[in-house]
Amino acid sequence: MKYPIGIQTFAKIREENFLYFDKTRLVYELVKEGGYYFLRRPRRFGKSLLITTLEALFANQNYQIAGDAELYFHNAVNVIFQMLGFYVETERHTSDGSMDMVVQTKDYIYIFEFKLDQSVAKALEQIEEKQYAAPFAQDMRKLYKIGVNFSSAIRKIEAWQVVER
Repeated sequence: MKYPIGIQTFAKIREENFLYFDKTRLVYELVKEGGYYFLRRPRRFGKSLLITTLEALFANQNYQIAGDAELYFHNAVNVIFQMLGFYVETERHTSDGSMDMVVQTKDYIYIFEFKLDQSVAKALEQIEEKQYAAPFAQDMRKLYKIGVNFSSAIRKIEAWQVVER
């Protein structure tokens, strides 16, 4: 076990496989609450690490998904998956469109299509019509197609459905 003594960047800890005490839940609370924060801690007690974790999180956000209401929900889901440590791609281009989100793990691939005030059926229909699963045809991992409909009225997920490849 390698301890990150003197290492102050999140990227270096992850890249060089140092022991890391995950404070993602606390970071989530900071982001959720918004506002300005004075992060007071003893010297060499993790301020820089916390800030570089936040920088890494927000630096990886796709500028194309920070606009209208559907994209607002899309961005929130993207942040959550990244905070959970998953490999996330947004607006992944194909020969016939772009997938809203692809989440990949060692054993699974999840293709997400998001809709706002529409239907889960329409989201899944788009995944099929645009053949978003085609790039993964030779991949042996289990693949799931996930349609999600957000409601602008209740500002949360209204419905979702998962279809296995």
